[in-house]
Amino acid sequence: MDQILIDIYKQMVRVHKSSVDDILVNPELREEFLSNSRSLLGKETDEQTLLRRLHNLRKRSRLPRSGDLLATPTSGTP
Repeated sequence: MDQILIDIYKQMVRVHKSSVDDILVNPELREEFLSNSRSLLGKETDEQTLLRRLHNLRKRSRLPRSGDLLATPTSGTP
């Protein structure tokens, strides 16, 4: 589960320039994160579990900093 959430977080940072806090407090970003997570982990995975796990990943320093992700060019980008 952790690696899937990390990958979804990275994608959201690159697309929306968002942080974990943005995902937690912005309804549109939160819903996108939950939808992407559930599509890979199963629809029965509840919101609290997913958001708590994301928050705990940040607290344990398992998520890359959004600034670092934005500074790193993605594949195919000059």
